[in-house]
Amino acid sequence: MTNQKAINKEIKKHLGDTKPLRIFKKWLDQAFKSSEKKEDSWFMVLSTCYKNQVSSRVVLLKEIQGEEIVFYTNYLSEKGLQISKNPQVAVNFYWPHLKKQIRLKGKVVKTSRKKSLSYWKSRHRQSQISQNISRQSQKLSSRKELLDLKDQMEKKERSIPCPLHWGGYRIKIQKIEFWKDDKHRLHDRFLFEKKGGVWKVQRLFP
Repeated sequence: MTNQKAINKEIKKHLGDTKPLRIFKKWLDQAFKSSEKKEDSWFMVLSTCYKNQVSSRVVLLKEIQGEEIVFYTNYLSEKGLQISKNPQVAVNFYWPHLKKQIRLKGKVVKTSRKKSLSYWKSRHRQSQISQNISRQSQKLSSRKELLDLKDQMEKKERSIPCPLHWGGYRIKIQKIEFWKDDKHRLHDRFLFEKKGGVWKVQRLFP
C-alpha cells in the first residue's frame, strides 16, 4: 500500500471522508445541530496581517461556495484595510463541545457588488442602520454620539442604503486542517493543501 493510500485510509477512518470540503461541511453541520445557539456554530476567528501588525477578531461565516467561504464586513475597518494590502488570511473554527477544530488559510477577494447588495437587502433594518452609520474601528467620543447617529438615520431614511464601503469577501481556501481532541494530547491532525489544482493531505504530529 502506498503512503498516500495509507493516509487516505487513516482519513476515512478518523474523519469519515477523504474530501476536505465535504468534511468541512459535515463538521459545520454537526456543530450547528448540537449548539444551543445555532448561529454560534458559524463564528470564526479571522486573522489578518500587514507588515508587523497581526490582528484577530470573530466574524460570522455566511456561506460556503465550492472551495470558498464568504463573510461580510466594512471594507474600511482594520481587517478591510489590512486585507487590501495583504489578501492572505487565516481562519479558525473551534467547537469545544465536539472537541473539534478547523484551521484554514486562503486568499481573499471581494464578492461582486450585486451579491453584496442582495445580502444587504436580506438584513434586518436595524442591522442595516448600524452598519450604515458605523465608521468601524475609528475613535468614538461617546455612546451618545453613536445613538444620535442611529436616530438621525432612522428619521431620515425609509430605505437604508448599502454603503459603498460595505460588502462581502470570499476566502479561496488553499490549506485546511482538521483537528480532533484525544486523551493524553494524542490528537488527530490532518492537513489538506491544494497544489496544482489537486488536494494533497498529510497527517501531522499533535
